[in-house]
Amino acid sequence: MPGKYEAAQRSILALAQFGEAAGRAIAGAVGPELRGNAEVITLFYLDLEGPARPGTLQELTGYTSGGTSRLLERLEDAGLLERQFGVVKDDRRAVIVQLTRKGRDVSRRMAAEVARSIDEQRVVLKAVVDQIGL
Repeated sequence: MPGKYEAAQRSILALAQFGEAAGRAIAGAVGPELRGNAEVITLFYLDLEGPARPGTLQELTGYTSGGTSRLLERLEDAGLLERQFGVVKDDRRAVIVQLTRKGRDVSRRMAAEVARSIDEQRVVLKAVVDQIGL
C-alpha cells in the first residue's frame, strides 16, 4: 500500500485524467469555448442551485471580481445567462445571475456528455482507488 503522499498524488492525477476526459466530452457537446472550468462550474451551479450573486460565483471559480465580471459578460454575450439588477429587496444595487433557457439546455447537454464519459473513466478511477487502498 502506498504512503499517504503517494496516495494524494495518485488521486490528483486520476482526477486530472477524469477532468481531461470530461473536458473533451463537453467540448464535443457544445464546443471548446465552454470547456474551461469556470464556465462549466458557473453553468452547472446556476442550473443546480438557481439564481446567484456574482460573489458566490467568484468564490466557486476562484476568480477575482474583475475576472468574474468578464466571465459573466462572456456567458451573457453567448446568451447563456442574464444578469438582473435591482431585484433584491433590501439592496437595489445587487445583481442576480440566472441561466437563460439556452444556458440550461447547454448545461444539461454538457452534463449528459460528462455522464457518458464517466462510464469510460470508471475503470481508470477504480484502478487508482484500488491502488491507493481507499
